[in-house]
Amino acid sequence: MEMIQPYQVFDVLYESRQEQFISSATLQRSSGGHGLAFPCWTMLPISYPAPVLRDLTRVTVEPGFLDYGSHKRVVVRDENGIRWTLDEAKLPDQPTYLASLQRKVEQILLDIKNLSYVQAAELLQSLKQELWPCHKTTALQLWIDVHLCHVLLRAAVASLSNTENFLVRAFQGFTTCIDKPFYYGSFVRTLKVSACLGRAWMHLLKGEIGEAQQDIRNSEGYSMDSSALATRTTHVNWAMAASCFMAGDLGGVEDFLKKVGYDIESLTDMYQIGAMDCQVLRMKGSFNDAVTMSAQLVLRDNPFNDKDTMPISTCKRMRQLQLGVIGNIWFALGAYMEAMQYYREASSSDDLLLRASGLVGEANVHMRLCKPGFEKQAEGLYTKALDTYKKLQYLEGKVVVYCNLGSLHLMQVLLPEALKCFRLAKAFSCKVRLQAALVEIDCRIAQVHVRLNQWDKAMSLLEQSQKFVKEHKEPLVQAWIEHHVGLCLLTRSEGEKGRARSLLLDKAETHLISAIKYFCSAQCYTTGKEKNYERLWIMLFEGQKETYALLQWCLACNNKDLDAIVWGERSRSRALVWERWNEVLTVTKEQTVQLDPAITQKLELDEFDKLSCDAAWDCIKGWNKMCTLRDAVIIQYTICVGFGLLIYVLNSSSKANVFHQRFRDLGEDSNDIDNLVNKTLEVLQLTEGYSKVDEEKYLTKLYDILIRPVEKVLPKAKQLIIIPHETLHKVPFAALMDNQRQQKGRHPYLIEQYIVSCTDSIRSMVRSFALYKSRPFHSSTDDQGCATLVIGIKDHRSVGETNLSYAEEEANEVVKILKDKFGYNQAKAILGSNATKEMVKHLLPKARLVHFATHATVTDKYEEGAILFAKPHEEATMSSLNINVTSRNSEVLVEGDPLLGLMQSGAHNESDVQRTMKRFQFQQEVAEQVVLVADEIAGMNLKAQLVVLSACQTGQGVVAGEGVAGLGRALTRAGVPCTVLSLWSVDDNATKSLMVAFYEKLCTFPVAAAMQEAMVHMIKEPNKADPLTGRWKVKHWAAFMPFGLPSALG
Repeated sequence: MEMIQPYQVFDVLYESRQEQFISSATLQRSSGGHGLAFPCWTMLPISYPAPVLRDLTRVTVEPGFLDYGSHKRVVVRDENGIRWTLDEAKLPDQPTYLASLQRKVEQILLDIKNLSYVQAAELLQSLKQELWPCHKTTALQLWIDVHLCHVLLRAAVASLSNTENFLVRAFQGFTTCIDKPFYYGSFVRTLKVSACLGRAWMHLLKGEIGEAQQDIRNSEGYSMDSSALATRTTHVNWAMAASCFMAGDLGGVEDFLKKVGYDIESLTDMYQIGAMDCQVLRMKGSFNDAVTMSAQLVLRDNPFNDKDTMPISTCKRMRQLQLGVIGNIWFALGAYMEAMQYYREASSSDDLLLRASGLVGEANVHMRLCKPGFEKQAEGLYTKALDTYKKLQYLEGKVVVYCNLGSLHLMQVLLPEALKCFRLAKAFSCKVRLQAALVEIDCRIAQVHVRLNQWDKAMSLLEQSQKFVKEHKEPLVQAWIEHHVGLCLLTRSEGEKGRARSLLLDKAETHLISAIKYFCSAQCYTTGKEKNYERLWIMLFEGQKETYALLQWCLACNNKDLDAIVWGERSRSRALVWERWNEVLTVTKEQTVQLDPAITQKLELDEFDKLSCDAAWDCIKGWNKMCTLRDAVIIQYTICVGFGLLIYVLNSSSKANVFHQRFRDLGEDSNDIDNLVNKTLEVLQLTEGYSKVDEEKYLTKLYDILIRPVEKVLPKAKQLIIIPHETLHKVPFAALMDNQRQQKGRHPYLIEQYIVSCTDSIRSMVRSFALYKSRPFHSSTDDQGCATLVIGIKDHRSVGETNLSYAEEEANEVVKILKDKFGYNQAKAILGSNATKEMVKHLLPKARLVHFATHATVTDKYEEGAILFAKPHEEATMSSLNINVTSRNSEVLVEGDPLLGLMQSGAHNESDVQRTMKRFQFQQEVAEQVVLVADEIAGMNLKAQLVVLSACQTGQGVVAGEGVAGLGRALTRAGVPCTVLSLWSVDDNATKSLMVAFYEKLCTFPVAAAMQEAMVHMIKEPNKADPLTGRWKVKHWAAFMPFGLPSALG
C-alpha cells in the first residue's frame, strides 16, 4: 500500500469513520435550531504593510548652509528619503546618535518577528524619547508611531493586565497618524495606508463593520509605488474578507480570498488566510476539504523547522490557530473527544483571541456530552472566555458566548438569566446587522417567553422571524419557525379548557404539520445535491424528532388518537421507508425532467408524504395478520420533552388505546426519564455496593411509569412487542418489576408474565416478516456446512481486550444443540484464531443462523458498534515497524489521530513524521482486518433468519429519533428479520448459561418465546458462582432482548 502522507491523515480518518460523523447528527444546519454557536478562530494579522526602513546611518549632507543668524544649519537626507535640518555644531555627534537609533530599530523589528510585542512597544517608546528635535517632525516619527500602534494592538492580544490600556493607546495613535499632516512622499503614503488598515482591524474587533470598510476604502485612496501596491492590495483584500466573514457573507469572503491568493509575502499570511478559507469550507459543510487544507497548510514542507522563515513563537501560534479550526470540524461531525483535544491545545495559546476561542470550544464539548457536573464546567469556561473578549472589545466573541450561556441557562431552567444572555447577544448582533443570527436569537428568546407563559411576546418575535424566512425561502429555517409557533400554541393550550383549548390545539397542529412538510422539502432538496443522501436524511430526521413528538402530544390531547398513532409510526424507521420512496423518487424525476425545479420538488414532497402516510396506516391496520402473531399487543412509547409520556397500545384486532401522562403527574424523579433509566442501569451493573433493595426500587419505578398505566388493556395478551423511544431503548423491559404482584407472592418480573421483544417500528417489523417468509429456514439448496455460522473467540489479548473464558465453550455447546435438535449435522464452530474477519465476511451471506460469541464494543470511534474478530497471521510486519502490540492495550482500537501530535510537536524531523505515519497506517490496516463495523454489515445482503450477538453492548449505539443506530439496525438493513442483542456489558459465564438455555428452547418455540423460557430458567436456576444468594442477578439474564420479528423460527 502506498505510504500515507501527513496531510492525507484526515482523508483516511474521514473515510474510516463516516458512520460516526453521519449518525451523530450534530451538523448545525440540521439541528432544528438547537445547535451551539461555534467559537470564532480569529487572529490579528502578524504582518502589516509598512515601508522598509533602510540603514539610518547612511546619510547625505546636502551642500550649503541654512543661515539662522548666530548659528548655521545643514540639511541631511537618509536613504529612506527622510530630510531634516541640523545645527552644524552637532554634526560630529550625528553618527553615534544614528547608530544608536539603528540598533534599536533592528532589535524592534526582531522583537516584532518573534511576537515579543510588549518588549517592542517599550523599545519604540524609548526610541521616541531619544529622537532629536530635528527628527520629531519627520517621517521617522510617523514610522515609529505607526509601528507602536500596531505593536500595542498585538500586545493587547497577548497581555492579561494592560489589554484595555494598550487598545486605547493603539486606537488613538492610529487616528493621530491618519489625521497628522505630512508631505506625501511614497514612504509616508505607505505609513498612512498601514495606519488606516490597523484602525480597520480594530473596528472589526468591535464589530463596527461599516467603519472598518470605510477605513479600508480610505487606504485605497493613496497613490502608491508599484513596489508597495501589491502589498497594499493583499492586505486590503484580506481585511475585506474578514469584514465579510463577520457579516456572514460567505460569498464575499470567497471572492476576496480568491483575490488575495496564496502567492503572498510571508508564510504567516498564508496560514492565517488559509485558516479563514478552512472556516468557510466548514460553514458550507465541506468538512473533509476543510481539515485536509488545514493539515496541508501546517504540515506541508515542514515549514516550522525553518527558523529563519518563521520563528518558533510564530510557529506555535499558527499551529494553535489551525488546531482550533480543526476542532470546530471535529465538533460539527460529532467527534467530541477529538474536538476537546484540539480545543485544549488552542486554549493554551498566549494569544488571547485563540485562548478564549479554545475555552468556548471546551465549554461546547461539555454541553454536548452532558456528563455529571457539566453545567458548572461549561459556565466557568464561558465566563473566562467572556472576560477575555470584553477586555479585547471583541464583539463576535461576545455574541457567541452570550448565545451559548443563554442555551446553558435554558437547559438549567434559569429563565431570567437565559433571557438576559439572549438579549445581550441580540444587542451585539444588531451592531453587525446580521439578520440570520438575529432570527435564531429571536427564536431562542421566544422559547424563554413560552416557558414564562408570555405568549404575546413569544408570538410577536416569531412572527417577525417568519417575515424574514419567507423572503429568503430557507426550508430548514422555515421549519424551525413553524415548530416554535406550534410549541408556543401547544404550551398555551395547557392552561385552557373546552372550546378555547381545542382551537389552540388545532392551530398548533397546523403549524407543526407545516414544520414537518418544510423538513421534507429540505430532504427532497438535499437528495438532488448529495451522493450519499440516505445518511443526510438520517441527520435531517434527527432534527425533526421533537416536532413529531409535539405533534403527537397535540393530537392526543385533542382526542385525535388514531391520527396520533399514525404520526407516531411515521416518525420511526424513516430510513427504511426511504428504500421504497427512492424508487418513487427516481420515476418522478424521469417523468418531470423538463419541469421547473420548484414543481419537481413539490412532486417529490407529495410522493414522499403520501407513501409515508399510506405505509404507516396499512401497517397499523394489518400488522397482526401480516406477521401472524397471536395474542400479541404492541406498546409504543413517545417522550414529549416538556410535556409528558405518550403510550400507544394496539391489540391483535388493531384496536387502539392512547394514554398520555404529564410529567408533573408521574411523581418524583419522573420528569427526567433519562436520568431514571441511567440510574437504573447503574444500580443493576454494580459489583461493589450492590443493593437488591435499590435494584427493585428502580425497576418498580420504571414499571409504574411504563407498564402500570396500560395494565387494564393487557388482560388477554400473552406477548408484548415494545417500540421504545429515545432513552427507553436502554430499558431492560424483561426485568421491570410489579411490586403489587410481589407483595401477593406472585412472580414480579414482566418476563414472567409475558413474552417480551422490541422493534424499531411497526413498519420495520412488517418488513422483517416479508423477508422472513421469502427465505425458509431450511432450504434444499443449502450447503449444510454453510447454513450455520457459529463463532467463538476466547483469546483477545492481541487487540487489548480481556479474554472470554467461556466463549469457545459456549460456541461448542450451541453447535451440539444445532446438530442434535435442528438437524444441522455438519454444523461446526469456528474458534479462536481461525475466526478472522475475512472468514466471517465470506461465510456470513450464506448462513441461515448466526451466533457470535466474542467481544463487541461501542466507543466514540465506533459509536454504532463494532464486532471484534481474530487477527490474521501476519504479525511479522509488526517487528519491522518496531511496534510492540502485546505490551500495552489495543493498537487496533486507538482512538486518537496522529495529526494532533504532528501539529503539536513543531520540532519533528522527517524520521519522526515517517514513524508516526507508519504507526497510524499500521493501526488503520489492522483495524480493517479485525473490526467489523455496523456500516459494513448494513451494506451486506444477508439470508440469515436469526443473528445472535452474544457479546457486550450489541444493542447500544446512537440513540436517535429513528431508533438506535447500531448493530441491530445494521443487521435489519442487511435483511435479517430477527436479532438478539445485549444492553450492557455481560458476564461471560452467565451469558453462556443463558445462551445454552435459549437454544435448548429454540427448537420448540419462536425466538421471543424461547428467550422468555431461557430467562425464567435463569431466574429459577441456582448460581453456584454466587455463594451469598445462590441466584443469578438481574444483570446476568436481563441484558439480552430479541429485536425485530418475535415469531422468527416459530
